[in-house]
Amino acid sequence: MKTYHIALMAALLALTLVQPAYAGWYDTAWVYRKNITFNSSLIAQDGLSDFPALINISDSSLSTFAEPSGDDILFTDSDGTTKLDHEIENFTYSIGTLVAWVRIPNLYNTTNQTIYMYFNSSGSPNQQNRTGVWNASWLAVWHFSDRGARNNDSTRYNNNGTRFNGVGGVLTSQDGGIGGANNFDGADDGINVTQNAVINNLKQFSLVAWVNADTYGESSFGRIMDKQSWLLFVGNTNSTTKQTTRMNIDFATNDGFYNAANNTMRTNSWQHTVVTYNVSAAATTNATFYRNGSLIATFRDGVLPSGAYVSDAAFNLVIGNSDAPGSSLARTFDGKMTEVRIYNGTLNPDQIKTEYNNQYVPSTFISVGGGEALTCNPPPLNQGNPVNWTIEASDNCVIDGKSIQVTNIFIQGSSGTVIFRNSNVTATDCRIQPNAGSLITLAIEAFVNWGNAC
Repeated sequence: MKTYHIALMAALLALTLVQPAYAGWYDTAWVYRKNITFNSSLIAQDGLSDFPALINISDSSLSTFAEPSGDDILFTDSDGTTKLDHEIENFTYSIGTLVAWVRIPNLYNTTNQTIYMYFNSSGSPNQQNRTGVWNASWLAVWHFSDRGARNNDSTRYNNNGTRFNGVGGVLTSQDGGIGGANNFDGADDGINVTQNAVINNLKQFSLVAWVNADTYGESSFGRIMDKQSWLLFVGNTNSTTKQTTRMNIDFATNDGFYNAANNTMRTNSWQHTVVTYNVSAAATTNATFYRNGSLIATFRDGVLPSGAYVSDAAFNLVIGNSDAPGSSLARTFDGKMTEVRIYNGTLNPDQIKTEYNNQYVPSTFISVGGGEALTCNPPPLNQGNPVNWTIEASDNCVIDGKSIQVTNIFIQGSSGTVIFRNSNVTATDCRIQPNAGSLITLAIEAFVNWGNAC
C-alpha cells in the first residue's frame, strides 16, 4: 500500500508532499508486479556475472491477472525499470506455475538482492529474449521440456537435438526436477545433435547435467554425453570404477581416463553432475568432478594422456547414448536427465555451487513478495484550487477512507466509480479540495487498475 501525506499550513498556505522510497515503474501498460528477492546466504561468490537464475514459482496472481500465454510476463532489475533477459520454459496459466530463467547481470551475496516480475498487460507481445539469457560462453542448454521429436537448444547457437526411439517423451516438473526431463530406456534411446562447429574440438569446457539413473545403463556404461573424442558416462563395471561418473578423452598416443570417487553416483535420486576439463593441459591436469555443488575426488586410470588431441569435428554429439540404435557401440543411459549443458571454459566452483543451490530447492533461493499495482502519484494541491485526477470512465479510483483526517473535503465528478471506504460516489475525476490547516493522508490500495491515468 502506498501512502501520501499532505500537510497544508494556514499561515504559509503551503503544501508538503512526502512519499516512501519507491522503485520506478517499467511501463504503464503493465498493471501489476511482484518483487523477487534472492537469498544471499546461498550465493557462493559476490558479483557472479550473467547468472542464469531459475525462477520456479506457483502464484495464484499469475493465474488471475497474467495473460494465458504468459507473453506479458517480464522481469526488471531492482530499479523497477531496467528490463532483464528472460526465457519461459513452462507456464501453466490455470494454476499459475512458472518456470523461467532470468539473466542477472551481477548477483551479489552481500545483500538480499531484489528484482521485479511484471504481468497483466492486455495484448502484450511476447517479452522473452531466450538467447539473451545465456551468454556467449554457453554453447548449448537443453531443458528437455519440449514436446515432439526435437529437443531445442536455448542458446544462440541452435544446437537442437532430435530424439531417436522415443526417449520417453516429456515428464512432469515433479518427475523432471525442474521443468521437464527425458526418460532414457537403457536399451536404444538417444538424442542426436547435428554436428556444429561451435562445439567441435573444445580445448577448455564444462559439461553439466541433472541425472536420475535407474541403473548404470547399457553394459554399465550409460552415456550422459558422447562426442567420440570425449565422453561422459556413469559406470559400475568393477571395483575400481564402482557407482561413479567417468570421462574419457582421446589423444593420439595415450587416452585420458578419469573417474570420480567410487560410490558418488547414487541411483534413483537426482544428482547435479558437473565435470570441467582443460585439454591444453592434458598431461598434468585431471578432469574435475562436482556432485551436487561440491568438489569430489577425481582419479586418473592408467598412464598420463599423451599425443595430439583427436579431432571430434566429424562426429555428432549424442545425448543419452554413444551411437545409433543397433550399433555394437551403443551405450544407452537408463533413467532421467534434464538441464544438460555445455560451457566453453571451466566453470568456477562458486558458480557451480550457486547454480546447484538455485536449482535444487528454488523456493529457498528466492522469495516472492506481495503484489503492487500501478498507481498515480497525486499532483500537488493548491489551497482553494481543486486538482483533478483524470481517469477513464471504466477505471476505479480507490481511497482508504480511514486515512482521511479532515473535516471539510469533497469528491465530485459525473461518471465511473469512486470507492470511499463503504460509500460509493460516481465520478470521472477524483477531486480533492482541502481546507487550510488540514492534514490529509491518502492510501492507494494495491491491485487497483488506474488504466491510462498515469
